[in-house]
Amino acid sequence: MAAAFQFEKLVGEIFKINGFTAISDNDQENVLRAREADFIFRKGEDTFIVEVKFYRTARSQIQILHRACDQLFGYLEFSNLANKKGILVISSILANEAKKVLQENTVLKS
Repeated sequence: MAAAFQFEKLVGEIFKINGFTAISDNDQENVLRAREADFIFRKGEDTFIVEVKFYRTARSQIQILHRACDQLFGYLEFSNLANKKGILVISSILANEAKKVLQENTVLKS
């Protein structure tokens, strides 16, 4: 669990270093569903709901990725944030086969 927490913390810091501003839990624009995501950032006019997944395996598994995408899409669907986009950050390698399957199912947008 410590590795997962450290990975999530690192991801948050990377977003902040790159000019993203974290939206606080007290921000009235947030709804409960979006708050369940790991981070909500704003940059310019866009709002990003970020879900971070730390996997113990080096290669990602399609079924697990689909569940993570479904979770992120749920946050997007039930939030009232303006100009919202979703970002899924994973700790494992996204093999070409996995990319192809996700792109064919319109889950992964290049």
